[in-house]
Amino acid sequence: MSSQKQLLSDNCGQTCVAMLAGVDQWGAMHAVGNDHGTSPGSLHKALEKFGFVVERKKYTAKELESGKGIALIRSKSDETYGHAVVYRNGDVEDPAIGMPMGVDEYVRYITLADRHVSGLIAITGRRV
Repeated sequence: MSSQKQLLSDNCGQTCVAMLAGVDQWGAMHAVGNDHGTSPGSLHKALEKFGFVVERKKYTAKELESGKGIALIRSKSDETYGHAVVYRNGDVEDPAIGMPMGVDEYVRYITLADRHVSGLIAITGRRV
């Protein structure tokens, strides 16, 4: 997975797809179907287009520490806030920041900003 910083203020989901699929953000935007804010369902379908087997899961610390996929971040005080980050084997890659952090460090960081992990789009395999 190559690290990428999102090109636009609202294309975090597309950037996560790009990092996981190993493509540029334009290719991910094409797979998602737009270049700005998107839904978890669109991210799920885009990952499937790149051959991943994925499933939506409730957040658990164990999955975030040992799995791979996209974590969905929400704000406790702002219902309209949504953000997507990549998680893989104990690291989180936030496309707004552009550098990896350990899971514990990232969870502390988002908690201070009144945010939490609300769900996961977990990669469970890859079609051959």
